[in-house]
Amino acid sequence: MRHSDGGFYSSYDADSEGEEGKFYVWTPAQLEAALGKRAAIVFAAAYGVTPSGTFEHGQSVLARSGRGSVYEEAELAQLRQRLLAARAERVRPGTDDKVLASWNGLAISGLLAAWRATGHEPALALARQVAAHLRQALWNGETLSRIWGKGQARLAGTLEDYAFCALAMLDLAEAEVLADGAPGAAAAAWQLGVALVTVIRQRFVEEVDGVLVFYLAPGGDALLVHRPESHHDGAIPAAAAVAVQALLRLGLLAEDAEALALAERTLRERLGDDAGAAAFTRGTLLSALDLYLHHQIVVISEGAGRAELLVATREARVPTVWLAGPFAAPSLLQGKLPAADGSALAYVCRGATCSAPLADPAALRAKLRG
Repeated sequence: MRHSDGGFYSSYDADSEGEEGKFYVWTPAQLEAALGKRAAIVFAAAYGVTPSGTFEHGQSVLARSGRGSVYEEAELAQLRQRLLAARAERVRPGTDDKVLASWNGLAISGLLAAWRATGHEPALALARQVAAHLRQALWNGETLSRIWGKGQARLAGTLEDYAFCALAMLDLAEAEVLADGAPGAAAAAWQLGVALVTVIRQRFVEEVDGVLVFYLAPGGDALLVHRPESHHDGAIPAAAAVAVQALLRLGLLAEDAEALALAERTLRERLGDDAGAAAFTRGTLLSALDLYLHHQIVVISEGAGRAELLVATREARVPTVWLAGPFAAPSLLQGKLPAADGSALAYVCRGATCSAPLADPAALRAKLRG
């Protein structure tokens, strides 16, 4: 699912040989042919393969329910390998090898969330690779393209592309600080995130009848009969809500007053007094509200023990915590000095108020979770 240059492809096709799902689904007879009669019965019972099927034409999608004993699980693991080998003989679905900016932006943020939760270094490395590909292939220094394929970028980016990639770059900037990454890496990611947010503010946000509107398409397209808005979450997050999260990061962490005012106004107008109405379609915007109301900013000074404090911040696993880096407002970083003995100290801040300095990683974790 990845191009050799680093970006993720869009998808595999659903069908092969003209039949949807054929590569992935099974019948009892096919299981018996691949595994033998007894093993097929065991596997079918574990994965819900029935004569009537759970999909189309009497075929079943493998769906596990429950777990068996250690010995049963060991047998099923062996049977899965045999079935995988049998499936490899089938005609594979085609690959939609377009690299979409929006989906790759979501992938970067997802990979970074996985790294923060687990410390799994390959996830961070992959996020860096995908981000580098987006910068090189889809960003020309002023505008973002929506699609890259066959060596060429094409189609003007939509709000989804700009918002998802902007938040991904801001996430990456923070991850570079958390990981004590290469000098300049955090600043470079942050600068690209800011540039993408700037385009959003200039080309996708307008006031209509006294209300802010986030449009999915930029203005000025004569061929566009209707200019759709970004309203609610669907299969992917609402681009407007993701843009608000990015604006909050710039406003609260870098003290961009205009970005913060735009985010605050959007939250007020979109949620108002009925924040709970249709909440399942507003999850991303409600998450932005949570960030606004409960954010904590951690500033960690230089000095011995800094790495341990960074790990403690990551391991706290609090979604409303941001880590200040070189991109943070000078007023936020000012006065956050090491201890007298040169050891690193952590400060937990909200607005102009910061906690007493913390030197113990366990105390920092407890403070963030408390």
